[in-house]
Amino acid sequence: MSVRSTIHNWWPIPAFLSLVLALQAVFANSIVANGKHASDHLQSAEVIFPVAFFLAVIFWAAREARKHGNAWVAGVMVGLAFFVVALGNLRVIWAIGGESWTDAQASALGSARPGFDSAHSWVEIGTTVGVAAIVCSSPCCAGIGS
Repeated sequence: MSVRSTIHNWWPIPAFLSLVLALQAVFANSIVANGKHASDHLQSAEVIFPVAFFLAVIFWAAREARKHGNAWVAGVMVGLAFFVVALGNLRVIWAIGGESWTDAQASALGSARPGFDSAHSWVEIGTTVGVAAIVCSSPCCAGIGS
């Protein structure tokens, strides 16, 4: 395989990666997350960007998977679950409201803020559903290739 044909066949991956990284940088720079707890949640909210990238690459590269409805259902479940994770993390940041809290301060003071506890629940539920969707979408569970 020549370098030219490799570039011709695989150029969408670095192009999409560049787009996703640019969007992630704009996203991260547009959110004010003071303190360790909020900044940790901002980093966790960014999970949606690599998830979107990997789902796009999987469906672009695995032409056979595109023909299976269960692959699309699994992909949508993974994407939505990690969107809930991102949204939950953002809700934690918004509940903190610009305070510069450590994790200990967040544990002591956070429950008094509206949406703080429910946002953490969103993160937990989204993560659980996302991981379960990934595990259940393995080729042996999804029936792809059989």
